[in-house]
Amino acid sequence: MAAQRLSMRKLRELFRLRFEAKLTTRSIATSLGIGNGTVCDYLGRARVAKLTWPLPPELDDDAALTALLFPEDAKAQAERPEPDWARVHAELKRKGVTKLLLWQEYLEAVPGGYQYSRFCERYGRWLAASSVTLRQEHRAGEKCFVDFSGDGV
Repeated sequence: MAAQRLSMRKLRELFRLRFEAKLTTRSIATSLGIGNGTVCDYLGRARVAKLTWPLPPELDDDAALTALLFPEDAKAQAERPEPDWARVHAELKRKGVTKLLLWQEYLEAVPGGYQYSRFCERYGRWLAASSVTLRQEHRAGEKCFVDFSGDGV
């Protein structure tokens, strides 16, 4: 799983230490408790975005700064349509249907769609968000439940 991004507070502090205090990447990394490569990555993103210090007033909003530093996020989200999770869930109930099979069908319909691991993760999130539970109270001896397993193995 990918590492979490720095908070905007730390990111602004990183830029301040670099552009105002003129610290090296190693001293910034030590000061903020992050890796030297992370500092270099964020400074490279700032260079590509042509950021200056102090940050312009229109970048006081965290969302605006995020959009400027991470333009690929918005593009990636717009390119990949979500599968119909309700249909995926219904198909998985059928015998012999697997997530792998449904993912392959999804890739045929949407070239460049989610990879298998992301497909499974997003399905799991959808399932957790959509699952509804009903608490039933059963008194002992009132009912008899019989489990029939269906087709033999």
